[in-house]
Amino acid sequence: MRLLLLLLVAIGFIGCQDGSSQKPMLWEIQTSPPSYLFGTYHTKDPAFIPPKIVFDKLKKSQRLYTEIILSQEAYDQINAFATLSPPVPLDKRVSNVTIRKIKNYLQDINSSLRIEDFSNLHLWAVGIVLSNEPENIIFGNRDFMDEQLVNYAKKNKIQTKGLEEWREQLEFLSTLLIAQQEDLLRYIIDSLSHKEAIQEWYSAGEPDGFVELEKKVSQEYYHLMEPMRLARNETMARRIDILLQSKPKMGYFFAIGAGHLGQSDGVIEKLEQKGYKLKKLQ
Repeated sequence: MRLLLLLLVAIGFIGCQDGSSQKPMLWEIQTSPPSYLFGTYHTKDPAFIPPKIVFDKLKKSQRLYTEIILSQEAYDQINAFATLSPPVPLDKRVSNVTIRKIKNYLQDINSSLRIEDFSNLHLWAVGIVLSNEPENIIFGNRDFMDEQLVNYAKKNKIQTKGLEEWREQLEFLSTLLIAQQEDLLRYIIDSLSHKEAIQEWYSAGEPDGFVELEKKVSQEYYHLMEPMRLARNETMARRIDILLQSKPKMGYFFAIGAGHLGQSDGVIEKLEQKGYKLKKLQ
């Protein structure tokens, strides 16, 4: 089972049925040359292939930065870090209520996974697998949106890098108490019932409102993960600023989870506070 560390958009695991009205979460950072900031959505759904303008702006850029480097080497390292050794049966680590919830979830999405398959994974990693599983069932080996951008960049000889190290995301999760990690599992399952609201939010192309969606799904999850979201917003905005200042003649394309963009504490606001002007593109 392959893990992708794009957790703050992991709630968007089922794409909408009609992407024709999708408005891109795309901003031009008005530097010279211009750079771009795009909010991604963690999906394989072909209805959510980014609009043409996204690829047009990416093609004009010299560097693509996703949240983390998306490479086979990174995937292998993440999987190794996620492995629990020696394995411990999941029903020895979480309550019977959570076990029943996971079993019902796997049955509802017609997954071939069984409770026994999670014995060799840390609990936070089980959560990532559960969030990706509906996409894997419906769309098989298609690439997630973030991977599509990376493959397009490589095809056009655009260098790809990451704003964060994968360990920066993992280490926060690994410090959560077992009870908190169990709460994370329940949140991911509960978020399935809110998929339409999440789809509508992303398709509207406006990043504000993500936090309210989180609270709607689970107040507990919001309070659990909010420190991570805030810290990552600050980190990514700071590193974008460093890149723009260190190589001012470089055109960058930054593709990060759409949930990081909005609100008064989001990356857009933080960049504006640093003096950058951003223009929403249609």
